[in-house]
Amino acid sequence: MNHLLHILGVRKEFQQLFFANEYRTLAGRANAWVLLLSAILFLTLLALGFAIGGMKALSQRMDDPFTNWVDLQISRSVSDDDIRDIRRTFSAQAMKDSFLLKDVSEYVVWREQFVDVASGQLFYRKGRTVDLGGELLQKILDAKGGNVLGGTALPLADTAAALPPCGLVVTVQMLEGLGYEAPFSQKKIQMDLDGRRIYLDLIAVVKSLPNLCDFACSPHLFNLLTQPADETGFIAAEGSSNILRFLSGEGDEGKVAAWAGGQLGTAVFNNLKQSDYTLNERQPSYLYEAVLNDFLDETARTGLLGKLQAGAAFEVLPFVETSCNDQYGHIANPYYMAFNFGRLDRVRAFRQFMQERYGIEISMDQVEAKENFALVSRLTLFMAVVLFVFGVGSIVSFINSLLRTHLEKIKPNLGTFKAFGLSNGFLKNIYGKIVLFFLSLATVLAAAGVLLVFFIEKMLSGTGYLDVADYRLLGACAFILLAGLLLTQWTIRRTLLDSPGNLIYGREE
Repeated sequence: MNHLLHILGVRKEFQQLFFANEYRTLAGRANAWVLLLSAILFLTLLALGFAIGGMKALSQRMDDPFTNWVDLQISRSVSDDDIRDIRRTFSAQAMKDSFLLKDVSEYVVWREQFVDVASGQLFYRKGRTVDLGGELLQKILDAKGGNVLGGTALPLADTAAALPPCGLVVTVQMLEGLGYEAPFSQKKIQMDLDGRRIYLDLIAVVKSLPNLCDFACSPHLFNLLTQPADETGFIAAEGSSNILRFLSGEGDEGKVAAWAGGQLGTAVFNNLKQSDYTLNERQPSYLYEAVLNDFLDETARTGLLGKLQAGAAFEVLPFVETSCNDQYGHIANPYYMAFNFGRLDRVRAFRQFMQERYGIEISMDQVEAKENFALVSRLTLFMAVVLFVFGVGSIVSFINSLLRTHLEKIKPNLGTFKAFGLSNGFLKNIYGKIVLFFLSLATVLAAAGVLLVFFIEKMLSGTGYLDVADYRLLGACAFILLAGLLLTQWTIRRTLLDSPGNLIYGREE
């Protein structure tokens, strides 16, 4: 206690005695008033912490591109002329600004076959296109968003420039469902295209994608996957070739060459070339090119690959080279137009505009859901302000009432102190420090209680809405302390304005 008094500047023995006696009286029996103030502060800070955490969660949901997008399905009822006019209308920045729109894009949703690496079977997975430079992909891969589990997580400004046009963004559930044992470190994914097994780059592994999709890719890759390969050149038509390519996890080139020579025979097999080809960061793999003595067509080479796979002591996977050319970047017939809102306040006005101008009905489910996010966000902010004002008012009123009642009781003593030469300055200073200590102790106890609730919530649920580190909560604590000190200083000064005689005899001027 003496150490704390020295910190407060209460060093002389009579000052310490005066401080201790007055503090014990104010604190009540067994510090009852301190505990009561701590409870009020605890409830106030807890409510503010939950309100601030809730506002942050709502803000993330509002900023989440999965929430802020309204989709327009391009069905037969929407004419080509209307689609062209919609594109032209919303290409103007003034029109975007009027509806708080950030971006307008087009996309398709479709299914592709992927290989289950455990069984070798093919399974369809749902995918959609995203523009490499668009707002949606930027948010999906935002390093601060917590959606990226493996692969590329980028600052927003770097997204379009850094991503390969023929890569995929996939969900971790998709990789696990296809038998990949280390999905977060996977670099390639195997899929079937026109009966051939190809390997595509994995840009990132994420928690979730919009439209409940399993994967996302650029419009460029969508066209290469869905249009005939002999037209796009995505898979080269090799014809006759003396190169047989395959993948393996076996890194001993001599061992693989000996196996290939034994299986194919020296009349067919010439030599072997090895190069690194990373399928997974944790599991090294290699691309082998077996040089044959003769030029063979694709069917014959496939038969030779089957011989290599038969009875092999190591994995042998077929490999087809792909070419990601720079054409086919435009979707000719998109399934959807997507409107990305910066804020959701103008969603209903946008719906009305589309209905009146084009006769297009935007789903009210989408509109109402997005309006509800905006409404709940505003209500949460309002409740946080009300809680703060009520909490500050209650705490300041409590401490001021406690001090005023105490000073009224000891007015004769104060008059006697003043009559014997104690100055108003000394009394104001000592009572101010008592109130500061009183408030600080209550704040520490309340903060400890809030932290306890925070850690219990973390242990039970792993996540929660209670935010204890936000600057606004710390600012609220500082404001409560300052408001309490200022009001109590005013009360002390007002009480001590009376003369010693008036204080001793209870006279009012």
